[in-house]
Amino acid sequence: MSQFTSILTIEDFKAGETRISQNHFEKDTLKSYISEVQEDVLKKLLGVNLYLEFGAQLPNPTSRKFNDLLNGVVYTCDDNTFDYTGLKRMLKYFTYNEYVNDQDVQNTIIGNVSGKSRNSENLTPNATLAFSEAKNNKGVDYYKEARKFIEDNNEQKRVSSSIVDNLNNTYTVFVSDTLYMVTGEKFILNGDEYTFGAITENNNFTFNADSGLNFPNESEIIYEIFSNFNGIEKNKSFFGGAISWQMATFTISAAGANLNITKDSTRSKARFNLFEIEIKIVNNILVFLPNGVKIDFASDTVTGYASPEELADQIGVWIEEANAGA
Repeated sequence: MSQFTSILTIEDFKAGETRISQNHFEKDTLKSYISEVQEDVLKKLLGVNLYLEFGAQLPNPTSRKFNDLLNGVVYTCDDNTFDYTGLKRMLKYFTYNEYVNDQDVQNTIIGNVSGKSRNSENLTPNATLAFSEAKNNKGVDYYKEARKFIEDNNEQKRVSSSIVDNLNNTYTVFVSDTLYMVTGEKFILNGDEYTFGAITENNNFTFNADSGLNFPNESEIIYEIFSNFNGIEKNKSFFGGAISWQMATFTISAAGANLNITKDSTRSKARFNLFEIEIKIVNNILVFLPNGVKIDFASDTVTGYASPEELADQIGVWIEEANAGA
């Protein structure tokens, strides 16, 4: 059970596509799902340390970075504008998926039984799975959006307009943007580490250092706002998680009788043998190449084939045979 206040309440599931039918007996059960899903998902998204820091400020974060993480914000990165929607929609879809998947099973004194409707026909297990999985995959989209917000905004950079020595072992740094600066947090000024002192919003901040130091008026300030971020990626799932993928770039190059395979510049444990195809299923996930995946070849020739194009044709045959069940 989560030690922090829940972001969602049962009121969040009374309307819309995540509406859950509730009665007096089910409300406590739904509250439990809300709490448990929040803890599980946020620990994966943020990593334990950042989760603990964020959770301590719930339900109403006092810091700007956590308020934006929770509630969403429009931000700019690399001259592109993004409308980040926050964590609530993500948590609604994930909670809905977990709750609906378990809703058909009821625990009684004689064991687990399946519920049965009097005036309507229950969905088949496969139909229920497909329905809830669609909601889960929407949650994954918002999960990726939240992860992108963290990665895009973690490293903050500013350039000062002037730095004044106050002659009392403190300095005042004038900047036009103090977003996400926090008194007591560390920052880097021209390669050296200091600590933010008093901050005047969108005007200046102070820091302590021996008087007499020479700082150029236009100096670079760097600070990280999610320095303890250690979250993991989450991918969409299909058929109850039996198949899961993310788009990637695969590079295939010759290695004697084998082919080296890298995925997004990371060496893969899987390998193709030119004389027998070796298929590996890791963590019960079948890995395959969806439409849009790009295959590059690192050399003009590959051992056992006259050209990369011929090898590509052979790989295509293997995929077609696998899809046909051969």
